[in-house]
Amino acid sequence: MAPGNTVYDSREGCNAVVKTAYNQIVLGCQNTTFPETVTAVGPCAFLGCKKLTTINLPEGITSIGSSAFSGCTNLTTAVLPATLTSLGNSVFYGCTSRYQ
Repeated sequence: MAPGNTVYDSREGCNAVVKTAYNQIVLGCQNTTFPETVTAVGPCAFLGCKKLTTINLPEGITSIGSSAFSGCTNLTTAVLPATLTSLGNSVFYGCTSRYQ
């Protein structure tokens, strides 16, 4: 992120773009890790990430936006946290995921 950017950050080496005010990952990739301070996965955040095979969302994630993992055609396992309270539409559309 550009120095002085107050809208987005990439904290704790997460390899993702985080919308700072909402603690929400808005753009991720196959190598994204989830910092403890992130509480949401934004809409379309991983859209079409074909190299993503497994996602293990940590406790503390409370919402996943619409189509967050849509089109991740090689995603086979998604472990969802007990803290999840909001799940958008078509989150796993086009995936072969098993949900836990």
